[in-house]
Amino acid sequence: YAGISRCNNILSKIEGAGFSDNLKSQYKGEALFLRAYFYFYLVRLFGDVPLIKIAFRSPNEIADFDMTRTPVDNVYQLIIDDLKQADNLLKNVAGLSKARASSAAAKTVLGKVYLTRKEYSLASAILDEVMNMDYSLVSDYGKMFSAGNDETEESIFEINFLSGNVGEGNSYSTIFNPGIFNMDIFPGGMVGHGSIVPTMDLANAYEKNDLRRWAILDSIKLLDGTYQKELGARKFVDFTTGISGDGGVNFTALRFADVLLMKAEALNEIGFVADGEAFNLLNQVRTRAGLPDKTATNPVDSLKIANQVDFRLAMEKERRVEFVYEQQRWFDLLRTGRALTVINDYFENFGLDFELEE
Repeated sequence: YAGISRCNNILSKIEGAGFSDNLKSQYKGEALFLRAYFYFYLVRLFGDVPLIKIAFRSPNEIADFDMTRTPVDNVYQLIIDDLKQADNLLKNVAGLSKARASSAAAKTVLGKVYLTRKEYSLASAILDEVMNMDYSLVSDYGKMFSAGNDETEESIFEINFLSGNVGEGNSYSTIFNPGIFNMDIFPGGMVGHGSIVPTMDLANAYEKNDLRRWAILDSIKLLDGTYQKELGARKFVDFTTGISGDGGVNFTALRFADVLLMKAEALNEIGFVADGEAFNLLNQVRTRAGLPDKTATNPVDSLKIANQVDFRLAMEKERRVEFVYEQQRWFDLLRTGRALTVINDYFENFGLDFELEE
């Protein structure tokens, strides 16, 4: 909501600013994109949420404002309207960093919104527009998530981090790695927090020879030169800094592989076509990962997708390993209605079960 407040302030004052009309349109488009981006996270995490579209000018205005939660559909309508406006306002803006909003970023989020709302034809159409833009898969998967990953050809929207300046780095190095007091993978003896480390279930989810398995460390080097069997992460981790919160690796919030897989998902939901375009899009991502194609008639069971349900499950598995640590998994499972099933399958060995509460 702090971000939304900043966007509302910009939108309320931009017309009176001493900028050129072109800059006004650009800044308005960026503010609308970010407001939609923030609300999209809120509505998926919490459902009905307070909808605030104005800039407050006094404590009394805040006190008098109706802060009751707004129905999900109304929140989504604002998100869709904001993204459409952002797309239109940013269409002719070129040369900006990928850390700034763009027409492509607005279209990509709009595609994800339509997919979430099961409006598959709309999702397919808007994602087509992004696919016809100047984006492509990076040949080296790890390149996107390592030091120097700024502005790759796959990146559509990224969040910049800068090492060496207090408060401008990321904390992924420590959050994504275990807390072992004598570990020796960072300068200066920095250790991990172990807040979000990979599980064995995740490590085992990769197919044999999947190049994306690079994202997970199988062991941690210790100060005495030996290794301790413990899972850690490479993705978004800056191995050059020994200061917590000083990572300089950018976070890739939107990228072209997601566009390809969302388009494949939308096509499958519109209607399963054996070895049709959806298969081609899925296999483009698999080829980059060094894996064989999945087909409708493949004699190898693990590579065979015979129907719409098979394709959904194949997509679920593919997205899990493709987007690990990219804030996608939970929303994917919610969107497809698979969250409870997957969570219960994981915890059933502990005698635990989860149920939805109305």
